[in-house]
Amino acid sequence: MVPIKSERRLPEGWWKNIAFISIKIIVCMSLLVVLISVAFFWAPAKVHYHVIEKYTFSGVTKEESINLGVIIPASGPYQQVENIDISWDGQLEMEDGLNVTLIKLTNQIKPNSILEATIEYEVILPQGYVSWDSPVTDFHTSPQRGIESDDIDISERAAMLSEGQSQSAANNIYNFTSEYLTYSKDTLDCVNSSAKSAYQLGACVCTGYARLMVALCRASQIPSQMVMGYIYPDPVFMSPEGSNDPNNAIEGHAWVEFFSEGSWKIADPTLGNKFFNFLYINRNDGRHISYGEIEQFLKEYTKLYNWGIGRAKNVLYDNQCMRFTATATTDQIVIDQSMVVEKGWDGRWLNTLGTWLIFMLILCRYRKKIVSKFN
Repeated sequence: MVPIKSERRLPEGWWKNIAFISIKIIVCMSLLVVLISVAFFWAPAKVHYHVIEKYTFSGVTKEESINLGVIIPASGPYQQVENIDISWDGQLEMEDGLNVTLIKLTNQIKPNSILEATIEYEVILPQGYVSWDSPVTDFHTSPQRGIESDDIDISERAAMLSEGQSQSAANNIYNFTSEYLTYSKDTLDCVNSSAKSAYQLGACVCTGYARLMVALCRASQIPSQMVMGYIYPDPVFMSPEGSNDPNNAIEGHAWVEFFSEGSWKIADPTLGNKFFNFLYINRNDGRHISYGEIEQFLKEYTKLYNWGIGRAKNVLYDNQCMRFTATATTDQIVIDQSMVVEKGWDGRWLNTLGTWLIFMLILCRYRKKIVSKFN
């Protein structure tokens, strides 16, 4: 007799098993993504950077004198700057300024030759909550050039947003500024965008965001100030070189320091207009490097500019956002400047790896219990 082949059938309810397995995978992967995101972007960590600034001079047909003044950041409440190394064949002077270090370089450039200055330094920035003690003065609650805290419209808006000097009042002002304004590349003025114009236009670059938040804070009697600095680029949020984007280290950036509940804190309303705006108030994201309050910074820059113009009348470069100035005995010199930010140690990846390992260990240890929950 010819044996009759039995017909194979899928077990009853097979599709339910596949559905349960799919749900398990989706739940586990979603939980892992959330935990890793929290570990990378939120957990306390330190990020180390190596900064290289280069200044190259060329284009002369006879020997000329060159003067280069550069401002670099100094250590402060939420940053550490160390190991400054300068490569320059001429005269070198370094001077401590307020929140910055002034570097003065002079030399002679020979015909058909290239003269280069290289400035390198290490920066350590924290990710996480930051606050610090510092004196509060009348300056921090008074109107200022570009910060019209006594303007009627700004005062009325401040009254709508806050009562008193609480942290919640500062949060309301921060959220309003981030949501109300639109980042616009058509307003490229690095220094002179005012709080009033930003409020009226509803569009500006980072200085408008910072000045409007400071103006609203001061109108609410919350001590505050606008800070100039850089945001170092992050591999996760890299921007094209040369764009007017606060993530690009080749350009300056502005944010806010404010005083509430007994200490100073920071807020970046420009980045706050993106998702997860809570990442940019009361904490550094491991990328903000400060050059100090805007007026103090401009005084240091003016000091450096006057030094250069006092030695040679031809201004080769004068750009306050770029934080350097150059003068020479001729205007025929070509100057090229570049800034490279190399990331070294990044504690956020250690947090991420640790979170992943802990998650996998828990998953392996309690796998049977977790599986039984879905059966």
